[in-house]
Amino acid sequence: MLRIRVVGGLGLLAIAAPVGAQVTIGTDVALNSRYMFWGLTLSNRPVVQPDVWVSVAGFTGGVWGNVELTKDSKASDLTSGGTRSGVTEVDYWLEYGRSLATADVKLGVIRWTYPLSNTGTLGPCVPSCGIPNNGPDINSTEVYGAVTLSKLPLSPNVTAYYDVDLYKGLYGWVSLSHSIPVATTSVSLSALMGLCAAMSNTGASQLPLYTKHGITHFDFSAAVPFTVGSMSVNPNAHFQVNVVDDTKFTSATQSNGRTVFTIGATLSWSHALGASKSE
Repeated sequence: MLRIRVVGGLGLLAIAAPVGAQVTIGTDVALNSRYMFWGLTLSNRPVVQPDVWVSVAGFTGGVWGNVELTKDSKASDLTSGGTRSGVTEVDYWLEYGRSLATADVKLGVIRWTYPLSNTGTLGPCVPSCGIPNNGPDINSTEVYGAVTLSKLPLSPNVTAYYDVDLYKGLYGWVSLSHSIPVATTSVSLSALMGLCAAMSNTGASQLPLYTKHGITHFDFSAAVPFTVGSMSVNPNAHFQVNVVDDTKFTSATQSNGRTVFTIGATLSWSHALGASKSE
C-alpha cells in the first residue's frame, strides 16, 4: 500500500533507465495526518511511511513501511486497526520503468506483509464475513502497471493493480496533473478518480476491499515541492470526495464521511553511486 498510491503523501518514484548500469540508492519518508489507501481510511491518526530503494538499469526495488504513532482508544475502529500502534505493515516491491516516445510506462509487483500484532482490517467486511484478519492472514501479492502521457497537456495517467493472491480483484484510477510556476518553485495540482472492479467477492477464500464496483472516490491534491540541500521536500494536501459506502468509513463513529482532508509531507533523498554528490 505504498508509493505509487495516494496515501496522503506524494511518494511517487519516477523511473527512467539510467545511463549504462549506474546504481542509484534512495529513501523517501512520508509524514501524513492519516493513512489513506485507494480511498479507504486505514488509519485516521498520524503515520510515518518510510521507503528505501535501489535502482539500476530501469529496475527499482525497495521496502516500504507504515508506522502508526499513537493508539486508538476505540478497539471497534476497524479502519484504524483498533488499538494497534507501531509498525503495522511492511511491503516489498519491484518495478521496471521506461520512458517511451509518447509515454512513461511502469510495470511492477508488490508483496504486502503484516506483523502478528496487526489486528486491523483491509476491508469493511472483516471480520463479519468470517475471514481471518490478524497479521499474516492478510498478506497478499499484486501486480500493477501505469501509463502516463507526460507530453500531453495535463499528463493523463492510467494505473491498474490486480491482486493475484488473497483479493483476486482489480483496482485502479485515472488522473490528470498540472504544475503552475510560482516564484522559484511550482504548485503541482492533481485530480484522480478511483475505480474498482472484481474486488467485491465475499467468498470464503477471498477478502473484499469493496462491496460494490464502480467509482470509489475522487481525490484533489496540491503540492509545493522544494529542495533543502540534497533533500527534496514535498508538502501536500488532499481533499477526497467519497462515493461508495466503503470509503465513507473514516472512524469508529463515522460511517457516512462524505469527505476526507489529509495533509502531509514527503522528504526524499537519492544518490548515484560513484557520483560526486547527492542528487
